[in-house]
Amino acid sequence: MDQNVALEVELEKKKFLRKLGCLAWGLLLLFGPFILIAAVFLYQLNFKEDTLLTSTSPKLTNTIEIVEKGEPFLFGPYTIRIKYDGEHVDTEVNNGLKSLNESNVNVRWIRDNKAEITVDGEGQSPSIIIFDAEASPYFVVEETDEE
Repeated sequence: MDQNVALEVELEKKKFLRKLGCLAWGLLLLFGPFILIAAVFLYQLNFKEDTLLTSTSPKLTNTIEIVEKGEPFLFGPYTIRIKYDGEHVDTEVNNGLKSLNESNVNVRWIRDNKAEITVDGEGQSPSIIIFDAEASPYFVVEETDEE
């Protein structure tokens, strides 16, 4: 009789685990696509980088990469990331309903280790960032007057 009770308990345990497994798979199949869509959306908004411009100094010793970081949510500002040697600075630019392209940024090399980066958008004053490879930090954002 004890053996029958133990078998019944084991059978009930297996039924419970089978139901729990089916529930887990059902939830995964139901919510998996939503989680996947949310992950892709989050990547597009925050992490995706599209190169706008790569500029190399006159003596080819320093290279600055300028990328569009993520995409604006609805009609918000774009984020531009300027990178050099593992460091970066982010700045925002409004460009109306137009996409960003190479014409929104300009790099003017002053010396082989110093450059002036101008970020311009539609309906806003240009942002000026000074790059100096011999300074710490490499990037300094200059204040500009609003229009």
